[in-house]
Amino acid sequence: MRKIYTLLAIIVAMTINSNAQIIFKDIIPDIQLTGSVQSNPNGDTIVIDFNNDNQHDYELAMVNTSGLKFAYIQSGQPSNPGNNSIAAVNTTTPRDIIALKANDTIFTNQPWETVTGGNLEMMTDFMGTTAGQWISLNDGYIGCKFFIGTATHYGWIRAGISANNDTLYIKSYAYNSKPNECIIAGNTTTTSCSMLTEIEKNLVSEEVKLYPNPANSSITVLSSSNNYNQITILDILGNEVLAQSLHSASTKINTGSLPEGIYIYLISNKEGKTTSGKLQITR
Repeated sequence: MRKIYTLLAIIVAMTINSNAQIIFKDIIPDIQLTGSVQSNPNGDTIVIDFNNDNQHDYELAMVNTSGLKFAYIQSGQPSNPGNNSIAAVNTTTPRDIIALKANDTIFTNQPWETVTGGNLEMMTDFMGTTAGQWISLNDGYIGCKFFIGTATHYGWIRAGISANNDTLYIKSYAYNSKPNECIIAGNTTTTSCSMLTEIEKNLVSEEVKLYPNPANSSITVLSSSNNYNQITILDILGNEVLAQSLHSASTKINTGSLPEGIYIYLISNKEGKTTSGKLQITR
């Protein structure tokens, strides 16, 4: 089961040597926003300028007053850039910032909400009644989609909330300097996930589907015909980590033994043709 797929390994090597470059900033010591500094009427704040061009991309803030603890993101002041976005759920009010995990892919696959449309919430705690994905979360990643000039870039901000929800920690941030290229949460190297997006974009067949994706303990392969007979799952280096036969138009596969991360799936038919895609495992 540890067979290495040479073609994918070559693609990975080509990706590592591409023009993509991750620009990383480690904040030492972590910035701590407690909400007790109210010189800014919006609370205790810090701006994030990914590429140091004096155009503030985002502003993160913590408010702690009158029983209300509130961590949020808004457009960077005073430059107030238009159309910069955060990975967030738009079915809540205020909109709920997604707490991404290490190795999550940040690209067009995320739901995006612009910061110019108002505050995006990390968490609220009003007299002990809490809401938001970042409640007492020690470590997570904020997915960012922003502009340098007219070019779209993707990045992440690593942050956390204290156990009693009264402090917002800003720990580090990074972005992909190559426009319109994805980034993996926590990635601090020149490695890009271009290989994954190209496979996903070019090779996925409409005849066969895999869900859920992201997945946890299992996936199901659905086919419009009974022509597909094998699924193989590889890590991003091309190592085979799982293989299973497909015997019907719907096959459930146990993925509980796979660590969190990004994988490639290859689904083969009886004629030897293969369709491929990206699979994300989360816990």
